[in-house]
Order: sequence, then C-alpha cells, then structure tokens
Amino acid sequence: MTTDGLRKNAMSSLATLAALAPATSDVLHWIGLQRRQSRLNSLAYGAAWFGAGVAVGSAAALLLTPQSGPEMRRRLRGQAERARDYVAAQTDGGERGAAATQQH
Repeated sequence: MTTDGLRKNAMSSLATLAALAPATSDVLHWIGLQRRQSRLNSLAYGAAWFGAGVAVGSAAALLLTPQSGPEMRRRLRGQAERARDYVAAQTDGGERGAAATQQH
C-alpha cells in the first residue's frame, strides 16, 4: 500500500471514530459536570423554588393560626370568593367580576 493510500485509510478511520465519539455535553454529564445554565434558566428555577416556599409558608401560617375552625373557614371562604371574582373579572372582560371585586 502506498503512503497516499495509508493516509486516506487513516483519515477515514479518524472520521469514523470521531462520528462515533459521544458529544462533549454527554461526557460532562456522565462524570457529574454539566455546563452552566443560562441566567434566565437559573432565574426561573430560583423563582419556582421561591414560589413553592411562599406557598408552603402560607399554608403553614394558615394551619397554625390561633383562630377557631369556623372563623378560619369563614375567612378562607371569603378569600376564595374574592379570588374567584378577580379571576372572573380578568377572563370575562371585567363585566361580571369587576362589580363583585369592588364590593369587597
């Protein structure tokens, strides 16, 4: 085989080998190192955890408040009605729910 033939064979072998090699991101993932997330992804992830914390904290505050059961249910019912009216005002164009929201 000539040197030209050996060179072509070696180049095709390298090209085949490169095509079979895993992507850089796959290798980093396998060894536990990943590329940095974009700022927007990091911000969204942090906001999601913050929202979850607010929800859990609010639920705990409601459950641990020193009010009687009937009083708490009355307050929760009132807040739920106001939220329902607000959502209705936003989705119905504001006609039906806007008046109800202003009454509270």
